[in-house]
Formats: sequence, structure tokens, C-alpha cells
Amino acid sequence: MGPRSFTKTTTESRVKSRLSIFAALTSTTLALQSLAGLAACADSPETPAPATNTTSITSVTSTAPAAPAAPAVPAPSETPASSPNFSSPFPAKAPAPRTVEKTMIVPMPTTAAETNARAESLADIYYTQALKEEEMGKAATLYMAAIGELDKAGTKNDKYATCLSRLGGIELKDNQLEAAEGHIKRSLEASQNHALTAQNYQMLGDIKAKQNELADAERNYSATLEIFSKYGDMGHEQAAVLEKLASIYDRMGKTTEANALRVKATDLATFASTNNGAQNLYKQGTKALIANDYPTAIKQFEEALKLQPDFAASKKNLAICYQHEALEHNSKREYDQAEANYLLALPAMEAAFGAKHAYTCTVLQGLTETLEAENKLDDAEKYGLRWVTIERETNKSGPLVITALTSYSRILKANKKADQALAIDKEIHGESLLKPDQKPTTSKD
Repeated sequence: MGPRSFTKTTTESRVKSRLSIFAALTSTTLALQSLAGLAACADSPETPAPATNTTSITSVTSTAPAAPAAPAVPAPSETPASSPNFSSPFPAKAPAPRTVEKTMIVPMPTTAAETNARAESLADIYYTQALKEEEMGKAATLYMAAIGELDKAGTKNDKYATCLSRLGGIELKDNQLEAAEGHIKRSLEASQNHALTAQNYQMLGDIKAKQNELADAERNYSATLEIFSKYGDMGHEQAAVLEKLASIYDRMGKTTEANALRVKATDLATFASTNNGAQNLYKQGTKALIANDYPTAIKQFEEALKLQPDFAASKKNLAICYQHEALEHNSKREYDQAEANYLLALPAMEAAFGAKHAYTCTVLQGLTETLEAENKLDDAEKYGLRWVTIERETNKSGPLVITALTSYSRILKANKKADQALAIDKEIHGESLLKPDQKPTTSKD
């Protein structure tokens, strides 16, 4: 076989090989197009999906824009392409339009009951956080938030009353007296709880005592005690309220009534004696105290404390007796004896009731004014400053602070300290209210 014969045979072999490859590729292309058509049918169902029954979710179906129509597919040619790099002459079929499902959240319409329930839930959260909060300002903010949510819900239950009462208590401690009174009165209107009602009346009594409205203070403290007598004193607060009411009676000049209440208060709060002799002496002392026989009462309480030094009730009543004995001497202008009893009463009051208690302030006031009357101005200034400092810390402003400042200013002027007195007068009256004779003068000591 010559060279030409070999070439011819080789060429025929190559042609046959290419034809078989072409046929295989054509078959594969047709098969793929058929599968694509089936898939398009599956993506476009003829029957629409049933609508879902929901009020919160709405399904929206949108159709994607269709691709341009595909050109007609020519019949497959039996002649292979001349290029050795073969590509199919049939264009791919355009995909069928697809549906894209989008989910859109639609707010559910809320009923009044649902709105109220949500507000009450928020109030619970704020209330719980407020109970745990130690910083008063933050706690007040949380109570106010809880009250606001309960107002939205129209809920006037004991939790609502408690939030108002606690907010009023914080404001009372901060001497925001008008705001405290408003919230406490709202709590009284909403409360059905006897203990909370008693607490509210007691706080109203505290407010009126600070405002020097003694009749209102007496009425509110008495209302507190009436609740305790009817429903019990679960918080063991009756003794404290009795002492507060006794202090009001003292300020009203009702000394006998005040002493009777103090005896009852000390019996309730601190009567705990293991010594029979001390108990008997205490009982004799209380009888003398109620009868305004202070020298006898002082003797009995002092003897009781010798037998039992930790007898707290005797300590309290002894301090009160020293104070009243000083008042008796003051009324007779026996200032030296009054001073001696006040100097006994002051440490006794601090030990029995506390350095910043109202009783301690009353003793400081009496001692300051007694020393002023004796013209012991340096000592009067010293105790007067202590009195002013405690009133400022406990009351910040109001009639009790003004009384202390006025007395202190008067002592400073008498002690030739006009500049310091002027500063006090500015605090009391304000710069614009100073009279010409109150203008500062330089003193020469």
C-alpha cells in the first residue's frame, strides 16, 4: 500500500470518528433540553397554593421578568463542523419564569386587654428592679416608670399603691415634701392594704411635722395608731409612732399627754428587764413621770440603771426627765439649773435615741437658748451650730431649719460677728429682702 492509499484510509477514519462524536454530543444536548423543560414545568404549578389562614404573616408572590424568547432550533446537520474545536450549534433554552416568595411581617391588631397586659408586664419589671436598687434616685425613676405603665393599663391595685408609697418615701427622705405628699395621698386612694395605709398615714404625719403643721401631724399619727389598734402592728412600728406623736404634743404644749405616750412607747419598744428590782423601780419612775414629778422619776430611773445598766426603757425615760426638768427651771428663769439638766439630757438623748433624732435637736435648742439667756455667747454659738447642722441634714429646709437659723443668727450678732450673721440672714430671707440695718458692718473684736 502506497502513501496515497495510507492517507486516504486515515482521512476516512478521522471523518467517521468525528461523526460519531458529533452524534453523541447532539444526543446529549437534546436530553439536557428535555430535562430543562421538565424542571420548568415543576417550577410553575398550574394550581395555586392554598392561602394560609393568618393575621400576622402575609405571603406575597411576585413573578420574575421573563427572559427573551429563544430562537428556533434548526434541525441537526449531518455534516460535522470543519473546525476541530467543536461547539454545539444549538442555543440553550431560556429558563421558564420562576416565582419568588417574599415574606412580609404585618403587625397584628392589638386589643385593649393585650395593651394593658403588656403595660402591667413592664410595670412588674420596673417594680422588681426598683426593689433591688440601692441608689434612691435610680429607684425613684424605676417606680415612676412602673406607675406610668400601670396608669396606661388603668390598674389601681396594691402594687400601684406600693409604688406610689415607696416613691413618696424616697421624696420624703430627700425633703421633697410637696411631691411626697401628692404621691402618698394617691397611694392612700388606691390601697386596700392596712399595713400600707398605716405607713402612708405615718409618712403624712412626718411631712406635716416638718412643715410645722402640728394639728395635721397629730391627726395623721393618730390615724396610724388607730389602724394598729384595729388590725395589729405587724411591723412593730407603734412605739415609733407613739414617740412621734409625743413630740408633737410637746411642741403643742401638751406635756402630760406627751409623757403618757412616751411611757407607753418605751414599754412597747424596749421593756426588757431580767432584774425584778429594776422592773419595780422602772414602774415607780413611770408613775412619777406621768404625774410630772420629774425629780422623783429621775431618781427611780437612775436606780434602775444601777441594777441593770442595759435597761433601754429606763435610759429613754431618764433622758426625757432631764429635758423636762430643764424646761421647768427655764420657766422659772433658773437658767443655771436648766443648763445643768440640759447638759445631762444631751448625752442621754444621743445614747437613747441617736445624735440626729428630733428629741436630741429639741435638747440642743433648749440648751442653746438657755446659754444665750445667760449671755454665754461662745457656748451658745457652739451648741447653736450643732443644732443648725442637724436640722439642715435632716430637714434641709422648712420651719424647723428657719427657727434654728434665726436663733443662730441672733447669737452671732450678739457675739459681734455681723458678717457671719449676714450670711445666715441671706440664707433665711434672700439678698433682696435684707433691710438697710441688716447690711454688713465690720466689727472690731
